[in-house]
Amino acid sequence: MKSLIIVAGPSGVGKNTLIDGVRKKIGEDQSANLRYLKKITTREKRPDDRDEEAVFVTNEEYNKMMDERKIAIPYELRQEKYGITLESLAELYKHPHIYAGGDFKLIKSLRDSLGFLNVTTVYVTADKDEIIGRLDKREDTLEQKARSIVSVSKHLEQYAKNKELFEYEIRNGNGKLEEATNELKMIVNGKTGGQY
Repeated sequence: MKSLIIVAGPSGVGKNTLIDGVRKKIGEDQSANLRYLKKITTREKRPDDRDEEAVFVTNEEYNKMMDERKIAIPYELRQEKYGITLESLAELYKHPHIYAGGDFKLIKSLRDSLGFLNVTTVYVTADKDEIIGRLDKREDTLEQKARSIVSVSKHLEQYAKNKELFEYEIRNGNGKLEEATNELKMIVNGKTGGQY
């Protein structure tokens, strides 16, 4: 049975940094088998975005994919369109995947609808001021940065109401990145048959 590990948390909490750290620790050959569940989005690409995690499209391209029924799970986040494509879902049959996101409805939908997978949910948190400090240093547009910063408090409040969605919580703050990375690596190992 293939695994999907969902790593959630507010923007700026370090989800992708932790995933990158885990994939580096497990080695080049093995990290090729632990793949991102690729999403599409209409938001502007940032310098630190990973091509293997997301495809950046125009609104017109997104709407065309919707019309052609290529997007299995559409959703919106901070006034931008996102989606999980049928092609991405088909890849779940072949390899363990990891997904970084923050939308609670999407996480519930993925967890509840992918019964053929071993779905594991992890929430990454940190102090609000520390998250906002990270966002303030991001190379985003001013508009993107402002939307992300405003969303932090709301996301942490929503987490308090949605804790039942998550099996694990990792704290990624106060200079404990290495510790948090190792915690996520242990979860990945446990949920993918210990192959890493």
